[in-house]
Amino acid sequence: MVEIKLERQEILFRILYVGRKESTKFAVMRAIQDQLKSKAGDHLLVLHAGGDRVVSFRHDLENGQRLYDLGLAFDLLTIPGEMKTPANEELLLRAADAIVWLDDGDPSGADECFSQCERVLDRLTSLRRGPDDLPFFVQGYDDAMRVAGRRYRRMPGGWRPVVRGLREGGLTAADVVRDVEAAVLERYRVWEQEMRSRGMPHHIRIRDRIYEKICLTTDYTDDEIPAVEPEMRLIKAMSPPAGRHFTFRWVVGALLLLLAAAAAAVSVYL
Repeated sequence: MVEIKLERQEILFRILYVGRKESTKFAVMRAIQDQLKSKAGDHLLVLHAGGDRVVSFRHDLENGQRLYDLGLAFDLLTIPGEMKTPANEELLLRAADAIVWLDDGDPSGADECFSQCERVLDRLTSLRRGPDDLPFFVQGYDDAMRVAGRRYRRMPGGWRPVVRGLREGGLTAADVVRDVEAAVLERYRVWEQEMRSRGMPHHIRIRDRIYEKICLTTDYTDDEIPAVEPEMRLIKAMSPPAGRHFTFRWVVGALLLLLAAAAAAVSVYL
């Protein structure tokens, strides 16, 4: 789930790495860190949540790429080992803008690896997230992917994962990251063009549409909307609540007019 950071004028996307507990998710993150880091301060962050360790690595896009006139960054996330808290898995699956399944290349565990991947896809479907909603990649080693790739490409539910096989001196984990980022941005650039074709060329108005469509927002009342997030106020104007609020406001307005008229009459009488 994309996050817009107004203080930094950027959009933050999230790529989730999942796999069997035997898959080397932490080692993959370390490899990505080593291949993508651009400065000494680039490091892995570890968050402890309900018995799980959520590892993340931030990747700022190069060459000043922008979307909706905002800077772009990606947060790469994974939970090493086996997920112990189902709520963490659901939260990450809901938050992901793209998912990379890590195939560990173990022939003895190939069937289990496929079934675990299918379970993740079923979970996404239950969360009302489908192939048109987010890119799904499979990353493994080149030798294993030559055989397993055909099976991965025929996943149920309309899912057609993009299969990438790493090899020494060839495709790297960082290359896969760039492919995933490009797939995510392609979807949003198409949406940006659609917004512009509908007569919404101004990037701030488009940015409000992002808030309205894909950000996790609370159903605030008008008095509770935080002053530091004006876009939330615009969301309420663009997506008005149910008709009962509209009727309530008319009733309150009528009562205020009656009170004003009564006060005027009393002042004249006095």
